[in-house]
This record gives sequence, C-alpha cells and structure tokens, in this order.
Amino acid sequence: MNLWKNHLYQPEAVSEWLNKATIVIDTNVLLAAYQWRKITVNEVLQVLEDIKKEDRLRIPLQVIKEFSVNRPKQIKQRMNDVDQIISRLQADVKPIKERLPMLQNKEDSAYIVETLRENYNLALKQYKDELLSLRDEIKKLFIEDPFLDKLMKIGDGAVVSSDKN
Repeated sequence: MNLWKNHLYQPEAVSEWLNKATIVIDTNVLLAAYQWRKITVNEVLQVLEDIKKEDRLRIPLQVIKEFSVNRPKQIKQRMNDVDQIISRLQADVKPIKERLPMLQNKEDSAYIVETLRENYNLALKQYKDELLSLRDEIKKLFIEDPFLDKLMKIGDGAVVSSDKN
C-alpha cells in the first residue's frame, strides 16, 4: 500500500473544482445590480444564465424574499442619490454688477462675465433637467425592470426552498 502518497496530496486548481461546483447566490449579489454599471449587470446575468444551463445554480427562496423586500429600497436610494446631487446645485442669480459695483464702468469685462454667468445658469438648468430625467428613468424600475425580468427567467428552476413541505 502506498500510504505515503496521502502525505504528498496535490490539491486541484481552484478552476477545476469551480467549474464543477454548485453556485448558491446571496441577496447582496442581486441587490448590487442597482449600483453596478449596465455592462457589469449584463455580464453577471450572463454568468448566472450559463451556470443555470449547467444545472449548477441555486437561489435560496430566502434570497428571493429578501431581494423582494429590499429591491424597492435600493431603487429609492438611487433616486435619493440623484436628488442629493440636484439639491447641491446652485444657480448664480445675482448679476455681476450688483455683486461688484466697481465693474459698472467696465462694460466689456462686465458683459463677458454676465454672459458667462447666464451660460452657466443655462447649462445648470439643462444639467438639472437631465438629472430629473434620469431620476424618472430610475423610478420606472418599480414598474418595468429589465434586471428583474431576466432574474425571473433565470430563477425559474434555480430557486430552491429549504422547506420540507
């Protein structure tokens, strides 16, 4: 018997057993999709789909329940993030001649500065409008959420319950 070989065991590379392992995901993996860039979300969804096709994906029912409870909170938080950005933006409403009376006699300088101020306010308004549009897009996730739609397809057959009933 070669008992001495047991002492010289060479473990498999991580990639070897990872390609055979059953993958069980956590709620945080699902909720992180509301913070990731779209490309990251798509890559994660693709990996989950691939693992499901290999019948190695398991999503505990408890994870689905926690995701369901916390998903609206994540969406609201992203909306609040946009609101905070908007609330910090300030328009410059006071004309430069009122702030710096010494520029009363310097028409060229005052005109240039005033034009820049007006352009700034216009750009700021456009920025706010785009942020509000972005906020509306985030709000639509309550009703129409591509991530949730794909997750529902992936979860079909992969969600497992710990209940013995």
